[in-house]
Amino acid sequence: MKYIKEHLASIGMATLLGLVLLLCISPDSYTHDVFGRGDSAWYYLCGKSWMSGLTPYIDFSDSKGPLLWLIYGIGYLLSPHSYHGVFWLTVIFYAFTFYFTYRTAHLFLGRRLSWIATAMMAFAYFNPFIHYEIRSEDYCLAPMVLSLYVVCQTFYNRHTSHKHLNNRALLLGASFGFIVMIKYNIAVMQLIFPVAYLIYAWRRHHGFWRLLGLTLGGMTLIIAPFIVWLTMDGALGAFVHEYFAVTFETMRTVSLHTWYVALPLFIITLIGAFLMRSHLIRWIYFPAVATVWMFAFCLPFGERTYYYVTAAPLLAFLCISLLKLPPEPVRERMRRMSGVLMIVLALLCIVCNYALGYKGNLTFTDHADKKAFYDIASTMSRIASEEKNEHPTVVYFNAEDAYDVPSGAVAGCKYFSRQRGELPSMLEEAKDACRKGTTDFVLVGQSAKDMHAFLDSCGYEIVAENKEKGTSLYLMTQLSEVKEVKEVREVKGH
Repeated sequence: MKYIKEHLASIGMATLLGLVLLLCISPDSYTHDVFGRGDSAWYYLCGKSWMSGLTPYIDFSDSKGPLLWLIYGIGYLLSPHSYHGVFWLTVIFYAFTFYFTYRTAHLFLGRRLSWIATAMMAFAYFNPFIHYEIRSEDYCLAPMVLSLYVVCQTFYNRHTSHKHLNNRALLLGASFGFIVMIKYNIAVMQLIFPVAYLIYAWRRHHGFWRLLGLTLGGMTLIIAPFIVWLTMDGALGAFVHEYFAVTFETMRTVSLHTWYVALPLFIITLIGAFLMRSHLIRWIYFPAVATVWMFAFCLPFGERTYYYVTAAPLLAFLCISLLKLPPEPVRERMRRMSGVLMIVLALLCIVCNYALGYKGNLTFTDHADKKAFYDIASTMSRIASEEKNEHPTVVYFNAEDAYDVPSGAVAGCKYFSRQRGELPSMLEEAKDACRKGTTDFVLVGQSAKDMHAFLDSCGYEIVAENKEKGTSLYLMTQLSEVKEVKEVREVKGH
């Protein structure tokens, strides 16, 4: 409580910065509509399914950890038919991210320049070339930035007591455990921080084994509750198999085709790391080593450009170095204008995201994609209402979006949607749910036209259809459940 009172102004500033940026940029906010989604639709459906009584990794599964689904499950409970609950949780996470970004910068800069550096980092976290949706990477940023701050505070601050060392070891372990429970390959990237910290402890004779035990203890504090929870649900074995073995199998192909994004990001981050050397008196190569480590573990699995968001905290070294370059008179003017500069940087970040990353789903817009989405989603809601089915089930075949949000639909089988690196057994499991008629709705995208004959043979019938390119989605439901539906609806395109 004392710590919060001392830093209340800084916490408030970080929260305000995160709130303003997310309100304008995040697809989960009040300024954006529910459609036009990819990964976040999966996460929300998993969280909703869990909160609705289904068992994770048995009734539904994906290549993510239970903590991510818990976040989206809480967001669902806060707002069952929109992403607004998720939005407020994201604000909390980004308030945390910006606050510890500021604290990291403040180790090297004055207070006002540190806030300018924090605002500059908005371009790193919301880089419109690689970031649009709020994904698992966004929720991993907070523990990643905390880890960076803890290590920098230890390496570059002379005043370190044993109590502080113990607390930092716990925080590094907890951060690792937090990320493991979201996406374990990102945890491997974060591992550079506890490894560097323990090397520091070994070299300085600060009680290496004690700090190693505390690091493991911090990790256990986060992971253990989920292990207990999953054990009580009878899903622990399924969790280990699905999250680790199956996920690794789907990622078995090394992918380097995002090098055109990784290379410039790596070079820019490395430049910042080497510029930072002149401002450090010891451990001068740590920023560069951390950069090489993170990109080395990210690139082989960097199938999508947004994977590199998790390396963004290291760009703080570039921002700090750039703010140390101007002569003192210029820096003094920047200090006096820090509030204005922060506002300008935040506005530029918002403008860049709309110019380069906007997906056409603002709440006050009205166009064909929006109409197509709601015609299909409302058909699901209407049928579910007629059947008095609070949580109908749904399976997607290449038609990922938030169609299930208005109707409250949950996962119709374990592999409710097709994923990259899909194993043959995953598709067969989804098709088996259709053969048995255990899923109420099936959505088919334009690239899965081969599924139509199969679904016809399973006793499903088209009840809503849009053939426009890009929104060609077909809604099907069992004939036995739509016998009261009087006519087949076709939603025409443009």
